Amino acid sequence: MATNLEKLTEELNAFIDYNPLELECHEATLSESEKRIYVRSFDLDAVFQIDFDEILPYDASERPGTTNDVFAGARISIVLLKENGSFPDKASADNFYPNYFRLVRLGLCVAAREGRISSKILAESCGEAELQEREASNSKVRRDAEKQAEEFFKRFDPETQMRLKQFRDEQIAKRKAEGKGY
Repeated sequence: MATNLEKLTEELNAFIDYNPLELECHEATLSESEKRIYVRSFDLDAVFQIDFDEILPYDASERPGTTNDVFAGARISIVLLKENGSFPDKASADNFYPNYFRLVRLGLCVAAREGRISSKILAESCGEAELQEREASNSKVRRDAEKQAEEFFKRFDPETQMRLKQFRDEQIAKRKAEGKGY
């Protein structure tokens, strides 16, 4: 029987595969000896980690001695790895931390609400106002990304633009067909 730690690692990896941009992370790796899960960010030198007070067998029916909540007894923290130079100075790193922590916390909350992570604790960890603010921010980011994409396409001749857009649309359709976000 899988433990809460193993099950959460599995669910995190499935969620990251479904939509890697949601948490802006690579795969989750398990460290059972430390009762910890590590997940490293894409472009910045940061790792979010989930530490567990205790490791319990995971059972959806929650038989005695097990848990049906993969986040039971867990807490999230962020570790900034500054040695690679992604942050020009300490102030930049200090400014990044709360924003990234909030992104991760809200992303995990949404994943739990969508049923992609088996955790009532995570699903209830954020309020409706925070989620509405997040959605408004995400909408703005999507609009800005679309504008940037259009500016990128304008640098090419019409035929190349058409092929690039077609490729983008094919990739989006492929991910949707695989049941993944984009």
